Amino acid sequence: MSRVEIVNRILLFRDTLSRAITFDSWGQVLEAEVEYMRLTKLIQESFSDVKLPFAEHQMKFLNKLAMACQTRARDAQDLSGEREIMLSQMQTLVPMIDNLHSETPPFPIDVPGLIRDLQSLIAARKNSTVGGDKGEVDTMRSPTSVVSGATEDDEDGGDGEDDDDEMGRAGAGPDSAPTGGSAGAIGPAPTLRPKKHFPSHTGITIRVERICLKDPEQYIEPFLTVRLCDEMGKAVRGGEAQDTAPGKSQPDAVAFNQDVHLQIPYEEISKWGFAVFIEFMYYKPKSKKKDKMKCLCWSMLEPDELHQNKTLPLEIYAKKPVYNIRHTQNYSKLKLQGANEQYLYVTVIRHEPDKS
Repeated sequence: MSRVEIVNRILLFRDTLSRAITFDSWGQVLEAEVEYMRLTKLIQESFSDVKLPFAEHQMKFLNKLAMACQTRARDAQDLSGEREIMLSQMQTLVPMIDNLHSETPPFPIDVPGLIRDLQSLIAARKNSTVGGDKGEVDTMRSPTSVVSGATEDDEDGGDGEDDDDEMGRAGAGPDSAPTGGSAGAIGPAPTLRPKKHFPSHTGITIRVERICLKDPEQYIEPFLTVRLCDEMGKAVRGGEAQDTAPGKSQPDAVAFNQDVHLQIPYEEISKWGFAVFIEFMYYKPKSKKKDKMKCLCWSMLEPDELHQNKTLPLEIYAKKPVYNIRHTQNYSKLKLQGANEQYLYVTVIRHEPDKS
């Protein structure tokens, strides 16, 4: 595809961002959110299209742009008045996108992490130009997609793989990668959100401490994904996935000791019956699927488990989460991961509102 196509795609990015900013400045938050998320999706689709020869430095700039759009979309809906990215900061990006085809300036906004899917697409495209299968790029899930209500019938992920096989042990061959938190080799930057202050409501922090697993050193670049879902298993605004940094392997566990700050206050979580899902993810180089990030197991925190400061041992269930399990009530079909004494240890930390 010619350089003209690159220029046209960049102009499309610019026009979409301009519409989002216009709606944002008018206070039309729903329309602004749609346009911000549309731009994120356009960037993801462009990264997946190997016929668009974006340079690596352009893709890194666009990844930060997509993260800024996601963050501003959330800010536009936030009634607390707090803003991670200001409208004026978004406005500075428009002229930069105009010139992106000829120069890539430093990104002017300090974004809270990067989008893991886009990072993986950048790495895949880079590898394909170094000597891999040219023209093949991992087509991972869209960063704008919502969590679907998985049912008990598809909880094994449907990839036809044996979860008891060798899962990419370190040193197992040329496909192997460093284990236990060698950040940067495979896993991109974490996407943990900063602590949010709710003047008249209770904030919740989940400190994920460790997960007990058999042979924990076998898991490459292990991390946790934390998200909020409603009873039907659908994603909720403000409860989007947050990824931790890679954990550290111990003799009988993977340790994280990281704080995940929920972006919705406890009162709203309790009122609407949202649940916290915690998924143990790792890199599986020998996976038959293009998405090499695999979910080994998961845990769940229900609203009544967030009502006090407490350390909890959570049961861990095998394979990918059944987000709508509270609706289906088919708990008998859940399978524990490993032995009964294996748990995910978390501490609930409540940030009570000011009483003054």
